[in-house]
Amino acid sequence: MKTMTEFAGFNLRDAQRRSKEIQTGLSTPPEAGTEARPAEELATAHREALSAYLTEKFKLEGEKLELFFQALELVSAKPRELDNLKRVVIYTVTEGEKVPSQVRVHGSHGMAAEYLPPARGAKSEDRRAAGSKHAKKGGRGGRGKRNPDLKGKRPDGGPERRGGGRPNPNSPSTPRS
Repeated sequence: MKTMTEFAGFNLRDAQRRSKEIQTGLSTPPEAGTEARPAEELATAHREALSAYLTEKFKLEGEKLELFFQALELVSAKPRELDNLKRVVIYTVTEGEKVPSQVRVHGSHGMAAEYLPPARGAKSEDRRAAGSKHAKKGGRGGRGKRNPDLKGKRPDGGPERRGGGRPNPNSPSTPRS
């Protein structure tokens, strides 16, 4: 399996948005006195309009345009994940070759959609919404309540130590033995 080409996620998102605009424009109700167009004719008109847009905007023609349509079909199956789409990679697949499970085969070409990982903030919000242990406490919590009398002092009553760690034996403030 060898990489043939790839299509960026932002190009596919743009084409998907444009496809919806074209579909909306074609599916307007017919005017009084005219007949509704058959579904087959609408699909052909939609594909021609989208092809013209893709040829003009991305300079896609021939086989590459057909591969772009197949990639668009692949990602439109998961519309909720379209925002996290990184790219669609097109591979050449030879007969009898083993193909990974995430690669979808169309004739002699294989396609794999790659997605970006979800944002960190969304993951923690999902956990809180799901009723996990963090949701019950309202988060992980802070450092807890501090005693104002012990400010700057050690809890065990020893001398104040700033900076943490061990005392420096070469420091002039430490007595030498």
